[in-house]
Amino acid sequence: MVDSRAENQSPEGQARQRFERSARSIESWRFHAHALLDVASMLWTEIEDARGQGVDAHVDVLHRFGPIAEMLGGLGIEALAKAVRVAKDPKLISDGKWPLRGHDLLKLISSAGLDLDPSERSVLVQLKGFIEWAGRYPIPLDASRLTLKVITREPPAPPAIEVPEGTVMSTADRHVIDRVASRLEGVLKEAIG
Repeated sequence: MVDSRAENQSPEGQARQRFERSARSIESWRFHAHALLDVASMLWTEIEDARGQGVDAHVDVLHRFGPIAEMLGGLGIEALAKAVRVAKDPKLISDGKWPLRGHDLLKLISSAGLDLDPSERSVLVQLKGFIEWAGRYPIPLDASRLTLKVITREPPAPPAIEVPEGTVMSTADRHVIDRVASRLEGVLKEAIG
């Protein structure tokens, strides 16, 4: 059914109205988030089931499906965090524009009001890389995205090594993704009342 107000608008005005209505729909964000998380879960189950086929088979399935499961899990978390932001401030969406660009999950989740523990932060940093490149392609756009970073610290502490985003994954990440998603759902429920 066509909105009667949209009948008198230009095609651009109608598109903007549909865009803003969809962008403000918390249920649409939740639907997409849970679809992404559900498919990630299917892949994690496939990976875990391959353990019974021997180490080589498990490693093969992990390397084939793991990056995609990480990417989908990260996108699911991102969609839930964006739902929280929209629920808290529907005016984020205006003039047919979406302001929350990029995939910086730490920044997005912090702005949604969720505190993360160190293990969650570590996984989310990796998920950003899986969303941006490692879940889609064999290489990033630039070799510098594969460079280890040495972080000097005050003596007597030894230097720390920071691994690049999208280069470390574990089957345990599934549980971190589920935990963060569940906590975001709690924040979302509070935001919508």
